[in-house]
Amino acid sequence: MAGRPTKMTKATLGKLREAFLFGSTDEEACLFAQINPDTLYEYQKQHPEFSEQKGMWKKNPSLRARKVIFDNLSDPKIAMWYLERKVKKEFGSKDPTKPEEPGRQITSFVYEVPCKHKDCIKNAETLDDYPIFNRNKQNSSSQEPT
Repeated sequence: MAGRPTKMTKATLGKLREAFLFGSTDEEACLFAQINPDTLYEYQKQHPEFSEQKGMWKKNPSLRARKVIFDNLSDPKIAMWYLERKVKKEFGSKDPTKPEEPGRQITSFVYEVPCKHKDCIKNAETLDDYPIFNRNKQNSSSQEPT
């Protein structure tokens, strides 16, 4: 039984390899190699070793990026960037909106109003009462007949 000639030629496999090495998804690699994803998946069923190799190829961009970072750790900016991500507890940026202790919640905050606005907001009870925060109220009040 002869059947159709395979689209998985050496050239096609080379294009798939190239696409996977620069981090393509299966669909992107198939587009690059000009084959249908079903062709790739059928080939993988018949050649399980290709699936394993594909997984390794897909990791290539991450490994190359890690090597670039490692090779440049003598640059203080890159070293600090690395530490901020790898040793977050000691070097990570402190986010004031996130509690430092687990289970602790932020229950309130204080907003200090610039001095020039104190007179117009001294009787306000919510931010909506502040003309500087609620432009709609400010505009509607200025449009009312006097």
